[in-house]
Amino acid sequence: MSDPAKSPSLRPLRWKLLLLVWPAITLILATHTHIYQAALHLTFQDIPTSWTDSFRFPMVECFFWAVLTPAILWLSARCPLFSTRWARSIGLLVVANAAAEVLHALYRAPLTFLVYPKMVAISFRGLLRLYLAGNALSDVWVFWTIVMIEQFASSYMRHTEQQKELARAQLQALTAQLQPHFFFNVLNSVSALMRHDPEAADEMIGRLSDLIRVTLKDAPLEIPLRQELALVTNYIEIERMRFVDRLGFAVRATDEVLDAAVPPLLLLPIVENAVRYAIMPRTSAGRIDVEAVREKDTLAVRIKDDGPGHQNGTCLTEGIGLSNTRMRLQKHYLGEASFSYRTLAPSGFEVEFRLPYRPAAAEVQN
Repeated sequence: MSDPAKSPSLRPLRWKLLLLVWPAITLILATHTHIYQAALHLTFQDIPTSWTDSFRFPMVECFFWAVLTPAILWLSARCPLFSTRWARSIGLLVVANAAAEVLHALYRAPLTFLVYPKMVAISFRGLLRLYLAGNALSDVWVFWTIVMIEQFASSYMRHTEQQKELARAQLQALTAQLQPHFFFNVLNSVSALMRHDPEAADEMIGRLSDLIRVTLKDAPLEIPLRQELALVTNYIEIERMRFVDRLGFAVRATDEVLDAAVPPLLLLPIVENAVRYAIMPRTSAGRIDVEAVREKDTLAVRIKDDGPGHQNGTCLTEGIGLSNTRMRLQKHYLGEASFSYRTLAPSGFEVEFRLPYRPAAAEVQN
């Protein structure tokens, strides 16, 4: 796993703190000071405070912490508190906090008369004592606030990355589970055809070898829908050599949805189930239709057959194909996708996927 201290994901946090947080704090403090002084002026009729005077302290103070923030974030990333090295990390951070207080006093002392132009003259040594004692608690509060923001952000990102790696490993395991199940069924088809049509069986083996090359190669987590449909079509052509005119197949999809990203081997086990349960048991012709449409931000994919469906009102037991698909969708989309199936009237069966629509990455479209 990558070192969180070196992770580029923390760089935006540093720049946001510098470019957004500290200027915002400066503005809030200056506005608060100006409103407070204006209220005093209205109450006691004294000399009003200008915006310049209101900005003096916040600008000087926040500039120091804005410059120091990257160094604090850098050190905090290398001193994890949520680890077995927490005691050492706390020790280093306490020393760094003390050093920051000394730097802060050395920074503020020469600027005292810029911030407080009407202040009586005090020696440099006296100013150092004043700021070391006077800013001690506020320095601790600001320093450790920055540290804890970085600690919690790093911990969250590490946890998120671990969850992604776990989900990726589980998805790969589920995909690997599908492959032997699928090929076992296809080899059964080859075996059945071998008895009465050896030439067709030989051609089927050739097509199967092409299918094996595609399915066994290292696939990304998502591929364009057109690639998945090409795989399904190849499988249908293999089965058509067995069923000849008994297997009708059609795909309806626009060019837009063909470039949508889907997990690999998503449709294949469902189409295989349709062949097994809707086409194989019957002697008459049957058909399987695949439809893919975009509905706003959702990709809807429906696979229908005209077989008997699930009859008699009994509970449908999910086999490897259906249960595996459900688990893969849950882990891949973290609850943002849905998977359902139903028996059609008067006959037939439909499986529907509803996935978040997003175009496939350019590198996997080629």
